[in-house]
Amino acid sequence: MIQTYLRVKSAPPKDEQHPDTFGFLTILNDSEILLESPEDSHAFRVSKARTSERVQFSRILKPTASQLDVFAETCAPLLMDSLLSQHDSLLFTLGVSGAGKTFTLFGPPDRPGVAYITMGALFHAIRDREASFPVAESLRSRLDKCKILEASKYLADKHQNATFALPPASFYDTFSFDVVDHSYQYAVYLSFAEIYNDRIFDLLEKASFFGHRRALNLKKSATSDKKAVNGIQKVFVGNVAEACRLIAVALQLRKSTSTKSNAVSSRSHLVLCAELYQLQPKTGEISSCEINLVDLAGSERTRSAETSGLLLREGASINKSLLALGQCLEALRRKHDGKQHVVPFRQSKLTELLFHSGHLTGTARTSMLVNIDPLGSFDENAQVMRYSANAREIMLPPVPVEMGNGHMDSASATPRAGTPLGSPAPHSASRPPSVNVAALMAQLEAVQLENKRLRELLAEADSEMVNLEYVVREQMTTEMESRVREVERIFLDRLCEESVQGLEYTDHKLDMMAKWMRQLQEDNAFKDEKIAELEKLLSETQDQVEEQGAEAARLAQQLQRQHQEATRRSSRKLSYEDQQAIREAHTLRTKRKLWPEKAVLEEDGMELSDDTEVLSISAPPPPKPVLMPRNEDVPMDL
Repeated sequence: MIQTYLRVKSAPPKDEQHPDTFGFLTILNDSEILLESPEDSHAFRVSKARTSERVQFSRILKPTASQLDVFAETCAPLLMDSLLSQHDSLLFTLGVSGAGKTFTLFGPPDRPGVAYITMGALFHAIRDREASFPVAESLRSRLDKCKILEASKYLADKHQNATFALPPASFYDTFSFDVVDHSYQYAVYLSFAEIYNDRIFDLLEKASFFGHRRALNLKKSATSDKKAVNGIQKVFVGNVAEACRLIAVALQLRKSTSTKSNAVSSRSHLVLCAELYQLQPKTGEISSCEINLVDLAGSERTRSAETSGLLLREGASINKSLLALGQCLEALRRKHDGKQHVVPFRQSKLTELLFHSGHLTGTARTSMLVNIDPLGSFDENAQVMRYSANAREIMLPPVPVEMGNGHMDSASATPRAGTPLGSPAPHSASRPPSVNVAALMAQLEAVQLENKRLRELLAEADSEMVNLEYVVREQMTTEMESRVREVERIFLDRLCEESVQGLEYTDHKLDMMAKWMRQLQEDNAFKDEKIAELEKLLSETQDQVEEQGAEAARLAQQLQRQHQEATRRSSRKLSYEDQQAIREAHTLRTKRKLWPEKAVLEEDGMELSDDTEVLSISAPPPPKPVLMPRNEDVPMDL
C-alpha cells in the first residue's frame, strides 16, 4: 500500500474553541481530517447545503510541523530501506498551485526542505566511505553508459554560494542510518529531469542560443527491466555541500512564473534522482538503488489563475498530466480489485516515466505527500484528496527477499511450510522415479550460470555500444564544433570584407558630397554676386524712377497752372462775347418792335420786292459757354 501523508499549510486556527480547525479543514486525529464545504464553493452551490467528507492518511502533519518533522515522517523510512536493502524509493508531492509543495521538498536555505535534509542524511550514513571519482567511474563503467559530470568542475563557474542550515549530526543519529558492510565504498550521482509540456528535458543540459533544450526519451536499462531517461547527465557529488549547491542550481533553471493564484508557480514537473552505488573495490561487486524525489506542478484553474497564451497552454499540459496520473491510480486500484486489467500510463510522459521506472508497479517503496491550503479553493483541494484516497487502496507487489541460495524471489513464491529450501516442489513427486533430481539441479545451476554469463556479456555489449555511441557522438560533436568554428571564421572574414567595402563606399560618398558642397558653395557665391549687382541696379533704377517721378510731378504742376491760366482767359473772353451777343440781340428786338420788319430790312440795305414775304426773324439764342476739360494734353495757346 502506498503511504500517504498530509501536510497542512500554515494558517491561523478558526478560533480558540476550535484550535484544530483551519479554514474548511478540521484535524480529527493523527490520520483523519474532516472537510466541510464553505458557502462560496461549488459543492455548496450544487447541494445547496454544507457537505462534509472524512479523509484518512497514513500521517497528518499540522501547520506547526517543521521541515525536520516532515523529513522524519515521510522520507526517513524510505532512505533507511534504500540503505539497508538497496531498494528503490519514491516520494512525490501533490497539491494545488500555491499549497507549498516546492517549499516542502526544497525550501529556502534558512529552512531547507526534504531534498536537502535527505542529502545530509545520505552523506551522514556513508561518511568516511565515499568513493573517489576515478574509483567510482572505474567500477561503474560496467553499468549503463551515460555522460558523467563531476560536481566540483560543473559548479566551478556557477555563482551559488548559499549556506544551507542543515540539521546537526545528532539529528541523523536518531535514525538507523547505518551500513551493514563497512568494506564497501559508496558513490552518489544526481540527475534532474524536467517534464515540461509533456516532454522530458535535462535541467543540467546547456541550452542553445535561443534557450531551447533537446527532448529526451525513455530507454530500457541494460541491467534491469526498468526504463530510464536516455541521454540524461548524471553528476558525481562527493559531499553534502556539492549536492546542496547542485540542487539549488537546478532549481534556478526550472521553469516558473507568477500567476494570479501563486506568486512563484512551477510550470513543470521536476524529478530529482539520487543514485547510490555500493562498490567493492576488491571483488569488483557493484549494486545500486535510486531515491527519487518528484515535485509535481500544482493543478490550477484558468479562472482563478487568470492565465492566457503560453501560461494557459502550460496549465493545460499540467492538468492533463495530473489527470492521467489520477486515472492511472484509479486503474491500479480497480486492477487489484479484479475489475480492470489495463492501466493507461502512456497518456502522459509523467505516468510513463513513473510506471516504466517501476515506482508504481515494481518493487520500489512509494510515498505520497499531499499539500493542502485550508484557505484556498475547497473544490480544488477536495479533488486532490481523491488522489490520496485512490493511492491508499493500491496494493503494490511484494518486495523481493533474498533466499538461502542467493537468488531473489518474491514473498509470494516462498516454499510451503515443511518444504526445505532448494528442494523440489511437492508436485515433483509425480515424476517418474528414473529422473535424477541431482542431475536436474546441476543442469539448472549450469543453465543459471550460463544465463548469468550471457546477461553479463549482453550488458558488456550494451555498454560497449553505448560507449561507442558516446565516442561517435563526441567525434561528431568535435567535428561539428570545428565546422561551426570554420563557418564562424568565414562569416567573420566576409563581415570584415563587407565592413571594409562599406567604409570605402562611405568614404567615396563623403568625397562626392564634399565635391558637391564645394560646387554648391561656388554656385552660391556666384549667385550672391549676381544678386548684389541686381540689387545695385535696382537701387539705381529706383533712384532714377524717383527723379523722373519728381520731374513728372513738377511738369504736371506747371501744366496744371498753365491750364488754369488758360481756362481763366478763355472764360473772360467768352463772357465778353456773350455780353456783346446779348446787347446785339436786345438792340435787334427793340428795332423790330419800333419799326416794321420791311423798313428794318431796307434800312439794312436790302431790296425787297412786292411779292417778297417778310418773315419774322427772332433773335438768335445766346451762345452757351464752352467748358474746357482739365486735361494735361490741352495746348498751351488756349
